[in-house]
Amino acid sequence: MLLSVSYLLIFVVLQFASNSFLLRGMEELENTDIREQTTEGLTFLNHKIREFEEDTNRFSKYSYTYQFIRSNELLSKEYIQDVFSDAALSEAEINYVFLFDLNGEAVFEKGFNLEGNTEVSVSEEMINFFEMNSILVVHQNHLSKLSGLLKTPVGLCIMSSQPVSAGIGTIVGTIINCRIVDSQLTETLESSSLSIDFIPLINDKDLFKYEGIVSQITAERPIFIRKYDQDAIFGFSLVNDLYGVPALLLRTETPRVIYQQGIEMVNYFVITFILIGISIGMMALLGLNRMVMMPLSKLSNDVADIDPSTFTDISVEIPGDDEISNLSRDIDKMLETLSEYQTRIKDSERMVSIGATATMVGHDLRNPLQVVFMLTDLLQKKVNRLKQIG
Repeated sequence: MLLSVSYLLIFVVLQFASNSFLLRGMEELENTDIREQTTEGLTFLNHKIREFEEDTNRFSKYSYTYQFIRSNELLSKEYIQDVFSDAALSEAEINYVFLFDLNGEAVFEKGFNLEGNTEVSVSEEMINFFEMNSILVVHQNHLSKLSGLLKTPVGLCIMSSQPVSAGIGTIVGTIINCRIVDSQLTETLESSSLSIDFIPLINDKDLFKYEGIVSQITAERPIFIRKYDQDAIFGFSLVNDLYGVPALLLRTETPRVIYQQGIEMVNYFVITFILIGISIGMMALLGLNRMVMMPLSKLSNDVADIDPSTFTDISVEIPGDDEISNLSRDIDKMLETLSEYQTRIKDSERMVSIGATATMVGHDLRNPLQVVFMLTDLLQKKVNRLKQIG
């Protein structure tokens, strides 16, 4: 029992240590991994915005673009169609392209469905949205540009606005390209082996839905990690639009392989420790039975078989050099001593019997001899008396 309790205490301590340190270390590793993946997702998104900005800059420097904005009243839209052909928009992954003159009025617009590779119409709401935001359609110098996320009537878009100057310094208008943040963009990022979801935060309803997550993301902690179960871990990061308003929630998901490996390791450790404990316990019981219980049982039986009336030629000695063997030899010595005492007691009893017999015989002989002595004395006196008379 003492061995079992000691082993159980050791097991509890080791189990607590493994859960406290090993699994905690595994959780730190997976937290680091999901942070790196989320950071990689943000980097990938920023890289996508830069690429989009470079494509927009390329379109802004075309002479056809410059000439059309400068002379849009003289040139038809067919003049610019070759620049913004379906193939060109598909290659640059552009959903909407707008050209604005110096007054901020749209002179050309085109919509393109990247999934179906077909041209789509552009709503007046979309055109008015940009015309109402002068900061997006009016640039003060040929080096200014605005690129990033923007909430538009058609949804969240990657947008790049740049002045059209054909590289000669004279601004004649503005070009704006838009790429809708949709599932196709997510699939493009996932091709890099990242499991990423883009969750647009277009209105207050979206913000309210993810308020618990958004509130956890701060400037000091830009990545929030949440573990919904033991199978997956999620990393969240918030991306603002051009106006500094939360616009996109980036979610990265990865399986909890490291943590599950840690659990398996702990389980293997527990099973191994239990098997080792059972083996040690069985060996301890076998050793205890062979080295202690069997000799004690034999010694107990030998002592129980001792005849109290005699100790002659009785031995309970157990061979060996342990405590039980020493105890058996001490019992043998005690039996020898008791045998000697028994012999002495018997001799003493015999002498006592002889003395009692002699006393009894002497008493029995003294009484008749005394009578004879008295009668002899009386006879002697009578003889002496007769002699005196005669």
